[in-house]
Amino acid sequence: MKTSIFILLGLNNFLDFIIKEAQNVDRIHIITPVESLEYTEDYLENLLTVETEVTISTNVKIKKLEELISCIGSKATIEHIFAFEEYCLLSAAYLRQHFKIDGKKPEDVITFRDKKLMIDVLENSGINSVKIPYTEDYIDYSQVVRLLKKFKKVIAKRKDGMGSKDMAIFTSDLSDLEVKELAENIRKDKSYIIQEFIEGQVFHYDTFVINKTPIINNLMMYQENQFEFKSNKSLSAVSVSDSQLRDKLIDAAHEVIACYGMDKVTLHLELINSVNGIYFCEIGVRPGGAGVVPVIESLFGTNLFEVEYNLQSNHEELIPNEIISQVNQGGWTIVYPKKGKVTFVSDVDEILKLDGVKSADVYIKAGDSLGLGKHCATKVFQSVYTAENIDDVLSLKDKILNEFKFETE
Repeated sequence: MKTSIFILLGLNNFLDFIIKEAQNVDRIHIITPVESLEYTEDYLENLLTVETEVTISTNVKIKKLEELISCIGSKATIEHIFAFEEYCLLSAAYLRQHFKIDGKKPEDVITFRDKKLMIDVLENSGINSVKIPYTEDYIDYSQVVRLLKKFKKVIAKRKDGMGSKDMAIFTSDLSDLEVKELAENIRKDKSYIIQEFIEGQVFHYDTFVINKTPIINNLMMYQENQFEFKSNKSLSAVSVSDSQLRDKLIDAAHEVIACYGMDKVTLHLELINSVNGIYFCEIGVRPGGAGVVPVIESLFGTNLFEVEYNLQSNHEELIPNEIISQVNQGGWTIVYPKKGKVTFVSDVDEILKLDGVKSADVYIKAGDSLGLGKHCATKVFQSVYTAENIDDVLSLKDKILNEFKFETE
């Protein structure tokens, strides 16, 4: 039975590609580590215009290769293995290697899932325009005490972390005891790095690379600190209109891409613009999260998930290979959850009436029980918007945040 496999955390962003892939195979097998997905097998089969079987396997430990292979079985003839989200990339790569399927293999992915390897490759490349934060493998709290004598602030990150999850920030005004107590919260079953903390404005740069050329140049500045997702109300990012700053950061991003020798990839890169220069933060070989994909579609007319689908299904002829210019300025906003049972959620009718708003999506309803977000892209609401100038974009951001409300008890 000809089968294509999707390893996903959720279905909503990928339904179109599941439907498209169903045209070519007898069976779609969706594998997820979560307890349940938004739709059932019957619902998905009814969406398809062909008689393709759909199988959903939930609660799969996708980081354990033996369990993944057992879940798939030996009878399937595998056509493609798809993964679009950071958490799933390496598992899909190992499966492709095991089943001898075309596409990214572990050696193509692991550098971008291990922050220490990511830093080491860039340091050894001789990059000029981007500085690298001082980085060590994390051992214990005494190391933090030592580094705080050299740097005023340091940060511990999981090597395979994503979305600012499981981080710890240490400052020089903490006592040794406070440092030790904070360090003890670091998960003992995970590997960490520790870095000097770079103060400055944080930007994300997004593109896809074809023939070693970045086809789009989406550069946006975060409006809030993405590390503080448990205490902040929201997170937004808006286009960079300052042409001098934009050119400087895009040139730096292009040099990073060249250092990694990237080609035939989508990517999400974060850079910090500090008083001491441009610093590398991290890079992922996948489309960005939160509102990144829809805002890029509004600004460039290209859906990065579709680009990634075409790359993974070997349909490069369907991917634009000439540079696409940006139309207008844009932004995205997500609102974070807060603890409690939802008692009220405002509708989005007034938001959608605002000139320039492309979307406004609510992911909760009255009666839902919420906890604090586990990472910086956890959201109860998301909106994407564009305008001709950045002042209007910022005004839209403020209006949207003032208009959308929810309450918990």
